[in-house]
Amino acid sequence: MIITEIIQSITAIIIAGVAIYGLKEWKKQIRGKTNYEVARRYLKASLELRDAMKYVRNPFIPASEMQSALKEHGFSSDEYTDNLKTNRAVYSVRWKKVQEAWTSLEAESLEAEVCWGSDIASISRPLINLTRELFAELQMYLDGNRKSLKDELIYNTGSDENPDDFSKKVNQCIDKIREFLKPHLLD
Repeated sequence: MIITEIIQSITAIIIAGVAIYGLKEWKKQIRGKTNYEVARRYLKASLELRDAMKYVRNPFIPASEMQSALKEHGFSSDEYTDNLKTNRAVYSVRWKKVQEAWTSLEAESLEAEVCWGSDIASISRPLINLTRELFAELQMYLDGNRKSLKDELIYNTGSDENPDDFSKKVNQCIDKIREFLKPHLLD
């Protein structure tokens, strides 16, 4: 009888230990999966913002884009000869993609900060600052303030193989974000 009780006690202790170990492993797995998903979404949002800025900076504006943007803003598509009106319409439509990507990054930033603390905000701040700088230059351009205009910022004069200075800065920001997220993407 005593031996049976001892065996039952030992068995209960072993089962409890296995259960505790299993719960800890399950918790670690859930945390790793959450970190991976947040990191993946955060990197994706950062890349979407990069691509949206690249789209805005495209110096080529086809006539079809001009006509479509003018229509979207309630103007006649024949008014594409009015450069100021056309540029405002085109860049307004193009900037919507930046706004969507920026909003997505901001949403992911909140979840990332919950997971990893405020470090993520300092890592992404340079990318956000470049986005703000681009917006300010576009506003000055569209308002006709050409004195302080930085054409090299508004127009992407580089290529994927040989990026211009602004694109290099954006790519460096993305590289820092990617480096910060790397441990969470490898889990």
